[in-house]
Amino acid sequence: MFGVILFDNHDDLCYVYSDDEFKSKIERVATDLNINRPEGSSDDHQETGQKSTTNSGVEALAVMQMFSPLLTLKHSETHAELVTLLIATFLKLRDSSLSVITESLHYEPISEDVNASIMNVLQGAIADLKAFANISESRAHILLIRDTSIVALYSGRDTIELKIEEVLFLVIVANAFAHSSSSTRNSLVILESCVPYSIHIQRVENGLTILILIEAS
Repeated sequence: MFGVILFDNHDDLCYVYSDDEFKSKIERVATDLNINRPEGSSDDHQETGQKSTTNSGVEALAVMQMFSPLLTLKHSETHAELVTLLIATFLKLRDSSLSVITESLHYEPISEDVNASIMNVLQGAIADLKAFANISESRAHILLIRDTSIVALYSGRDTIELKIEEVLFLVIVANAFAHSSSSTRNSLVILESCVPYSIHIQRVENGLTILILIEAS
């Protein structure tokens, strides 16, 4: 049984994501509560074999009853689609990536000379952010990712250090948009340290993704 239930800081139910077993459990509760599924509703995600229950409302109402009758349902289609994409990407990588399975970072094996050259380029990019966008070095991180491997990670001076689980989450984010029709993606994320970051993703050649994190001011 696999399910993800998200609440906001007011304990309002925002999102439900479930596999078939979890979905069946929720549907049994919905039946007991006489909550009927709207005709023609479908939550199937054919690509992953998983089911998101955010769109029908039936399972969400049942979950509200399962956890608390005082919960209020809030919903955002855009946020739901993003969360579903990230969860589906995580489940896919969990079956194929050792670093995701073991929750550890895997660094691309490169020579010291190449690594030094890459780090010099990333350091220069951080300096350019300061020179051309007035973004302090202490607010920026740059990651170079290939699939689920870290090619390079450079953090500006005096930045808040990224935790391993935060970097792994960013690897999942990069993979989630690896096949997007757009090569560039800008968004806002809040990592485990509760620091909000503006995130900029740029796909380049040879399966590489450049991911820039800038701490929101």
